[in-house]
Amino acid sequence: MDLLLGRRHKDPPRLAKLIAGSYFTPLADTVRAEFANEPARSGEDIFQSAFAVASRDKFAVGRMTSFVTMYGFSRNFAFTSGMTAVAILTKAGLADGDCTALDRFPCWTLAVAAAALSTIMFARYLKYRRSHVKEVLMSYVAAKGQEARRPEQHVDD
Repeated sequence: MDLLLGRRHKDPPRLAKLIAGSYFTPLADTVRAEFANEPARSGEDIFQSAFAVASRDKFAVGRMTSFVTMYGFSRNFAFTSGMTAVAILTKAGLADGDCTALDRFPCWTLAVAAAALSTIMFARYLKYRRSHVKEVLMSYVAAKGQEARRPEQHVDD
């Protein structure tokens, strides 16, 4: 959250940027300006209040639900692939180097493939997680803008 709002100025490690480059890019200045007057609030507090407003917009709710589904799938796939890589390497270590998978591949090749797949899916998780938070914040800013443009209604007594 703090990354999107541009509060964190430290550059991430090069490997992290390689895996999830756009995750570290802050939102546009116009969106960040809406939250600039709230420096004392934590990113989580801002997200929760923005989510309450954004969840009133049916279009935004559909997009947010889609992003949650995709980042949940990507996170679970990344975790499962990573654990598979660990299990294959454990099997290879216990087999004293005499380990083949599917009767033709050395175990380490499948472990490398599972680790690569885990890394790719983790990057997808970060992408969809960022998209979800971005959608919440953008919907909040849009809803705030609509309220500002709405004329006041007076009830005559």
